[in-house]
Amino acid sequence: MIESYRQTDIAASRPEAQRQRRSRERRRRGAMVVQVVIGPAAIRDLIRLGWLRDGERTDRQAVRDAFVRFAKWALGHA
Repeated sequence: MIESYRQTDIAASRPEAQRQRRSRERRRRGAMVVQVVIGPAAIRDLIRLGWLRDGERTDRQAVRDAFVRFAKWALGHA
């Protein structure tokens, strides 16, 4: 019995199972994941508007975070 619990526990912690759980949770909340291409002009605008620091222009995570903060602010969800 303990052995089967461990195998179930291991299977539940696999990356595929975790992604599926997150996907179901997003759908339950009505949210979705989308890919957005952010070009050089948009990155310059994020910097000019103060959402992104100039030194972060090549940092993918920083650009993503700045864009998300900007979008939430623009949509009134900040």
